[in-house]
Amino acid sequence: MIDQFPKILLLGAPASGKSTQFTLLKRHYEDIGHFAVRLFFQNEKKKNSHWSKIAIPDKKGWLPDKVVAQAAEEEMIKVKDKGLIVEGFPASAYQADLFNEILIKTGINMDALVYIKVPKEISVARAIKRLVCENCDNGVNHVEPISKDKLICPICLGELTKRADDDILKFQQRLDIHFENIEGIINRINLPKLIIDGTKSKQEVFDSIQDFLKNNYKSGQRI
Repeated sequence: MIDQFPKILLLGAPASGKSTQFTLLKRHYEDIGHFAVRLFFQNEKKKNSHWSKIAIPDKKGWLPDKVVAQAAEEEMIKVKDKGLIVEGFPASAYQADLFNEILIKTGINMDALVYIKVPKEISVARAIKRLVCENCDNGVNHVEPISKDKLICPICLGELTKRADDDILKFQQRLDIHFENIEGIINRINLPKLIIDGTKSKQEVFDSIQDFLKNNYKSGQRI
């Protein structure tokens, strides 16, 4: 049933709230799987795995398309019989074509494309204030400091740090790439689509996703 095993393609600009929504979805659907491009390759780099050796970014920080697609496919297959959130992939029209090929090849039926829409200036404002937990990747904009040089995550009590790619120049570059590509991505993906106003509260965004799933699916079937 859809309430047990949703499979969602979750897209949005940097600092639109994708990771926050995954955290909320994970609380609601405990067994849900997750493939997020940044987190996956960040973790593989720490492990010095084969992925870290072939996922070499270009001058703009862009990872090879087919490497990202291969990683996504392998991780999606692992949880194909469970719920799944795919986050941050596809990130271009070409990657969208690769994503469609993955669905055909694996027979995985994704339930929805959810796009969290946020204006550029809001994304920039969030990134400037954002700290991220080194342990659980929770993003935090407002938190009480323990001391003037250390902050803790309100979820897992891990240490909060500034993301390297939230440097304003790097962030603006990521933001520009997103807006150059998102229309082509959405047009190429043939899934029921929900475009949400990401300036709303995180709970309102989550409720919109839940309502969309309930209204568009009945007993696991599209209606």
